[in-house]
Amino acid sequence: RSWPYETYPAVQNYELLLILQKNNSGLAKTRKKPIFVYKTSKITIMEEKKSGLLKFALTYGLIIGLTLIVYAVILYIADIYFNKALGYVQYIILIAGIVMAVIAYRDKILGGYITYGRALGYSVLIALFAGTVTVLFNFIMLNYIDPGLIDKSMAAIEETMQNSRFIPEDQIGPSLERARKNMSALWTLPVGIAGFTLVGFIISLVTSAILKKEPNPVA
Repeated sequence: RSWPYETYPAVQNYELLLILQKNNSGLAKTRKKPIFVYKTSKITIMEEKKSGLLKFALTYGLIIGLTLIVYAVILYIADIYFNKALGYVQYIILIAGIVMAVIAYRDKILGGYITYGRALGYSVLIALFAGTVTVLFNFIMLNYIDPGLIDKSMAAIEETMQNSRFIPEDQIGPSLERARKNMSALWTLPVGIAGFTLVGFIISLVTSAILKKEPNPVA
């Protein structure tokens, strides 16, 4: 469909097309009034898909992060914040969240199909957003909400070092001092987020292989 220049609907995605017409002498001349021809843009479609991916990743990343925060608060209230066994439940929450998010994105946005690479990239984005929320909460929890947790954390670290065969006894004290300072350092935020994202990447290497579903090329 085309419109004269005066009635061009600017809000649409159209391409300017100059029509060449032949005069009586057989030479081409440019039409005085250009027209605008509707154009389906692949770039626009790709941008919409990218926007949908980021929106889904952010939504599920926040859901996973908030779930981990609620779980951490429950452990804090029960005074088992540093329980190692219960700490592994966080990985179960992360895995379940990534699986649910990829299935939702695959079925609701991509029509039931998703490649391994797309599933992996989407999962890593989710881990990045979830990690950002979780690491920020832990930093605030240790440094502002209940600084006493730092002492409990140091006690747990000291016990681990004392039971380790690879750390000399004379190095335990200086190592604990460095660890205490690092808990309040702002540079630990990006490091923590990167570490969380790395864990999500490792998990996603497996979940993406399980959840990938590519259309039959023959069909």
